[in-house]
Amino acid sequence: MQYISRGAITDAVVAFRWVMLLGQAMAIATGALALAERGNLLLLLAILLLGHIPTLILALRPRLVSLNILRLEALFAYDLVHNALIVWLAGGIFNPFLLLMIVPVTSAAIICSLNATMRLMALATILVVALGLHAFFYLGAEMRTEALVTYIAMTAVAFILAISFASLIAFRLTRESRRLENAAGMLRSMLERERGVAALGAHAAATAHELGSPLSTIAVIAGELAKDTRLPKEVLNDLQDLRDETRRCRDILGDLARRGELPGPESQEQIPLHVTIDRAVHRVGERDRNKLDIHYYDQDREVDPQREHAPFLRDIPGVTLAFKAFVENALRFANKRVNIDCHWDDEKVTIAIRDDGPGFAKDIIDRLGEPFVKDQASMGFGLGIFTAHALLERAGAKINYANRPGGAQVRITWGRDAMTQHPVSFVPDA
Repeated sequence: MQYISRGAITDAVVAFRWVMLLGQAMAIATGALALAERGNLLLLLAILLLGHIPTLILALRPRLVSLNILRLEALFAYDLVHNALIVWLAGGIFNPFLLLMIVPVTSAAIICSLNATMRLMALATILVVALGLHAFFYLGAEMRTEALVTYIAMTAVAFILAISFASLIAFRLTRESRRLENAAGMLRSMLERERGVAALGAHAAATAHELGSPLSTIAVIAGELAKDTRLPKEVLNDLQDLRDETRRCRDILGDLARRGELPGPESQEQIPLHVTIDRAVHRVGERDRNKLDIHYYDQDREVDPQREHAPFLRDIPGVTLAFKAFVENALRFANKRVNIDCHWDDEKVTIAIRDDGPGFAKDIIDRLGEPFVKDQASMGFGLGIFTAHALLERAGAKINYANRPGGAQVRITWGRDAMTQHPVSFVPDA
């Protein structure tokens, strides 16, 4: 209920009740024309019209009734009884429009809670069984053949199974849709927070630049006053302290400006691979950092990325956050070590994060990357891997999860043309 506006729920309920009105009218027509129930025709029409007074109220005066969970459940229960009454008077279980019993329960599965859906399923089952028993006792002894009794029983069972199956499938699909929407909202919030931090840094840099001018003025005035030898020694010492503190403030503001300035287009587009890895690693706690073992390989040759060849990655917001999430997850389950191996060649760049823990649970490994997927040992909500997976896929990467002898492995791969530049040689200063 909290995921859908009440106005939308009211509109949906009114729409399905108009459709159900059409179905009930056809059920009455079927009873009158095919099942010889013409004697109840006027009574059926009266029940049909009176039963849809709530529909008229919701359609014409929606503000008179606020549909909360309890009222929706009561309305759907009312619809079940209304349908059962019409079907009972229009041929009973032999009327094919008994299928209308599915509609209220399935609607409840989409809108209401699981407990409410189960209660409505129980009510629908009781009503269908009652219709079956009525058909059995309504028939005379000479008509109660074994074949007809079996038909009545199996028809009731079939309708009960259909109601249960449709309702549970509707509930499961709706729940998954809500979970995905919830997870996507959380991911958007995280990205907005990251962009907000970057904007705050830029604002701090601008403020630092603005404060630089008045501090320079204070320093100049203090320097000029200090040249006046007529001033007492205590005042001259205070002026010197003022100049020193002003210089210190300028240094602090200068550092703040350098940290907060947004990178230019060139540095923003490409950063070395090892810088991205270092950013993620330095956000991890220092004690856990000692468990990390990081290696870089140009094809099969291990290299120092600061001195030799290293590919560049586009500096896309969220990539560092995604690496940090995968590294922290590996550290959480590792016994002693977490290996981060970065390989590149002319076609692709691959980052493999391996731990020596128990590995991924077999029942979830195929669903990793989906929201709220976690094993029983995890204390979180199952959004860490989903968030990291979504951020890296957004950046053009492919992510693979696997268990290997001795632990779990996450492999992140980019095509060189899609994500990276060719290696650049770094020549150290002499």
